[in-house]
Amino acid sequence: MAAVTFVLLNDLRATVASSQEQARTLATVLEDQATRTFDSGHLALSTLAHLPALRSGQGDPAAMAEAMQPVLAGLPFLRGLALVDAAGRVVAATSPADLGATVPLERLAGGVQLGQGQTQVGVLTPGRSLRSLEPGPQSPPTPRGLTFIPLIHRYQGDHGEALALVGMLNPDTLSNFQYVALESSSYEAVITSYDGQVLATSDTASTSMALVGQTVKGLPIFSRYLPRQEHASYVGAGALNQHSIVAFRVSRTQPVLVIVEEPYDAAQLRWLGSSRHFIAIGAALVLVVLGLSLSIWKGRKAREASRQAMEAAQQRIAQSERDMSVLMRSVQELIFRTDEHGVLTFVNARWTW
Repeated sequence: MAAVTFVLLNDLRATVASSQEQARTLATVLEDQATRTFDSGHLALSTLAHLPALRSGQGDPAAMAEAMQPVLAGLPFLRGLALVDAAGRVVAATSPADLGATVPLERLAGGVQLGQGQTQVGVLTPGRSLRSLEPGPQSPPTPRGLTFIPLIHRYQGDHGEALALVGMLNPDTLSNFQYVALESSSYEAVITSYDGQVLATSDTASTSMALVGQTVKGLPIFSRYLPRQEHASYVGAGALNQHSIVAFRVSRTQPVLVIVEEPYDAAQLRWLGSSRHFIAIGAALVLVVLGLSLSIWKGRKAREASRQAMEAAQQRIAQSERDMSVLMRSVQELIFRTDEHGVLTFVNARWTW
């Protein structure tokens, strides 16, 4: 039984190790896709910043919007593009509703102030467009769960004015790729910012979708591994499950990371499925051993009971003989026994004097 248990536990450890390896591979694939998406957005914004039509915040809004349209058409993961001046006013946008809105750039950037010519990933923001950030009757209602990830590129215009191009990245693009990549497996994925804010998740369950925008800073990823290790795997708490097989990988160029996890129960079920034949054989062997052990134990118990009964019978015979001897010595009459020829074979002690 100990040998069967050892083999099964060793097989379970191998299954968990295989799951960790697969999770690491999936994290690498999803990190590459997420990094390419963010890099493409950053490259598009930095390219737009060099267009003559967007080198001034005083240009024709229609001409500037027209200059941004080809980039928007080529990058379907962007909901819209906007040019914002130093005061935070939208001076041009691919969405006419955003034109004239006031945008809190510092809030979008998470309080981080970058220099000119730099691009950053902002914080996950509720809303469909920049207009939804401006409170008031003109602000359209924001459906629950509708968000965007701002990509902000700051640069200096031809007249020295501070300008910023803002791209609104649709998180559903990241979620859809994750869902397609993991659809046939028991793994789920989460993309977070480097400080732990959940940007997207492959799990479409309501409980998982509610996690978007929340922080998972308390995970071992942030407390135990980052920034010392940029990729690793472990068994423990994940973003979606408390007991999971987890692997993560930080983007090579962006302040985001991908977390891939599989519930530990799913790995156990897979192990049980692959080991059921061995478990059945092992259980049968254990039952055989137990049956033989029980049979041997019963045999030994029966022999012990027979020995004890024999000893008890011998003790009773000895006691009877002692009692008979005492009785014969105390009888005064003649008591004798002869064989078939009349020869005396026994005479009580009273008549042996």
